Amino acid sequence: MKRFIHSTRSGLFAALAGGLAVFSGCQNTEEIASLSDPLTNVTFAARTNRSLSTRAAETTTGDVATFNAFGIWSENSEPLVNLAPASVSGGNSNWTYDPKQYWPGLGTIDFFAYSPDAADGVIAKYSSSDYSDMSIAYTVPDIDDQEDLLVAVKPGVSCTRPEVVTLTFHHALSRIQLKARPASSGTTYNVHGAAFINLSNSGTLELNSTDIPASDGFVYSDDAAGTPLVLWTGQNTAETDYGFDFDPKVVVSGSDYSDIITGDESLLVLPQTTVLGERIAIADEADAVDPIDGKFYVKIVYSSTDAPEDVLVKYFAVREPLNPALNKPLTFEIGRSYTFVVDLSGSDYINFADVEVTGFDNAFGEDLPDTDINEDPDPAEAASYTPKAHKGFAGSNIYWDDTNKRLTFDDVDVTTHKNYQGLYFKWGSLIGISPSGDWGGATVLYSPGGINGMYISTTASALVSGGTWTNIAVGDATNFSTTPINGVTDYRTNGYVSFLNDTYKGDICAYLSGRPGVPAGYWRLPVSADFEPDTFPNPFTSPGQYTIELGGLGTWPASAGTSNKTDGTFEVVNGYTLTYGGSSTVFFPASGNRNGSAGALSNLGVNGYAWSSSADAANGRSLGFDGTTVNPAVSDNRAFGFPARCVKK
Repeated sequence: MKRFIHSTRSGLFAALAGGLAVFSGCQNTEEIASLSDPLTNVTFAARTNRSLSTRAAETTTGDVATFNAFGIWSENSEPLVNLAPASVSGGNSNWTYDPKQYWPGLGTIDFFAYSPDAADGVIAKYSSSDYSDMSIAYTVPDIDDQEDLLVAVKPGVSCTRPEVVTLTFHHALSRIQLKARPASSGTTYNVHGAAFINLSNSGTLELNSTDIPASDGFVYSDDAAGTPLVLWTGQNTAETDYGFDFDPKVVVSGSDYSDIITGDESLLVLPQTTVLGERIAIADEADAVDPIDGKFYVKIVYSSTDAPEDVLVKYFAVREPLNPALNKPLTFEIGRSYTFVVDLSGSDYINFADVEVTGFDNAFGEDLPDTDINEDPDPAEAASYTPKAHKGFAGSNIYWDDTNKRLTFDDVDVTTHKNYQGLYFKWGSLIGISPSGDWGGATVLYSPGGINGMYISTTASALVSGGTWTNIAVGDATNFSTTPINGVTDYRTNGYVSFLNDTYKGDICAYLSGRPGVPAGYWRLPVSADFEPDTFPNPFTSPGQYTIELGGLGTWPASAGTSNKTDGTFEVVNGYTLTYGGSSTVFFPASGNRNGSAGALSNLGVNGYAWSSSADAANGRSLGFDGTTVNPAVSDNRAFGFPARCVKK
């Protein structure tokens, strides 16, 4: 049998294309007849796991035009001297190729295919001497020449019972879409152009990988801590930029997402792990210089309709969207679609773009990023703001992650660190204060700074003049009216602290949003009314102390305990469980505080606090509680050091 195959130089090959398969068998039909009776030529059928999309048009099993097929016969123990691929064309059930190939009558054949047959940039690397290397090398074409690249495999097809070989094709690349909106309502922008900077554009795909399925789609772990499903190897240096210029310009307005690059105009890129970028300041177009450091960015060129001549450039760094808290770079997985969502207004520096990950063919909108279209205004421009209802309290106070050297907190419904004492903050301050030890020059502070907004740990004397407690930044002591509005005081439902990085003042929760190690989404300080339990009367006509049942985990002590953790991770067992929103709960530990006059540590384990962004005259409003009472609207000196508990916008 083997002698026959080699003497007749028979070749075997399989077809790869949008759901089709092709084989090649023996070329000498007279000799084949003695081994296979009746004579049976290899025939193919094609299918796709889902509809296939290309930049030009939607590709389905009905309109795939060509594919290329080759294969390995199990009985070949010597090099295959005629392992040429078959070029298959047609469609539906009318696929043709020449010359016809025949089943050899024994053994099995592994089929491989890619489509289209003459795909620009594909080099088939299958070897006539080492047929374990069934691979293709590919260079992704420029934008105008891109087309969907599909691959299919069908291993172990029996030669003794010939049947139609059905190949299921899968997307071999990753797809990028882009949508944008204003970060604040009532503003209209024109998008002049966009670019995806520093990507690899060539690599090799081993078609005999067991991760390429013969029928159903790719299997993803959906765990950013695991190994992403890339499959492509040998990617070249990340130096390719894919740029789009829009004429006419794309108008972005209202609160809905505007399509920038979507559908048939989506960008196709090689699956790869990118390099995480850093913060880049917004620049005028004439001054902007694209990074050449190999880090991946989404670049947007835009202008406001209020100032059309002022064309700006934003660079969005992009981190892993499936688990942003790990602060890993984005990995483009094979056969997946990535829709980038960017806000065009905002601060002077950009950190990360939101990304929605779906199947290659899924429509955008199955899992929209949890963002808030209405940006909280600058208190310098507005007396106050009334935020939308929040989507849950963070699972812990803000604390210091000493391993990664940054501030962080736990996501909604994550209770792993709910007992953490947390760092202290003055009202409206971005400076974290250690809750451990007596106040003095050696007390640790956590100052804004570093790459991507990470904090720099320092001492009080290094950060503030002489290490003096009174020199630590605190929110401006503006006097606010206490006149009730409709029975509810406006300083309880309104906030007076929004994001500013001006002499370390602002909303610490908003400042941390989108930064490394912080749960995904946008966050803000609570307003005083957010601390109102479900059991309290509503509206609040006379805030004061209310006797309630406290959800402590231990016996409340008669005197203050001692914190021994400078990073705010000291665990306090007793505290208060707030029930809000009908059934949700959050635990506040009795974290104590630092005194507003000299910074002395007190009340640990006896009293608990949490700042709000609401105000009262020259004071700030806070949640306060002890073993018997709770007050969601305490009026406290803004110089006190209290924990901060964020809410999700």
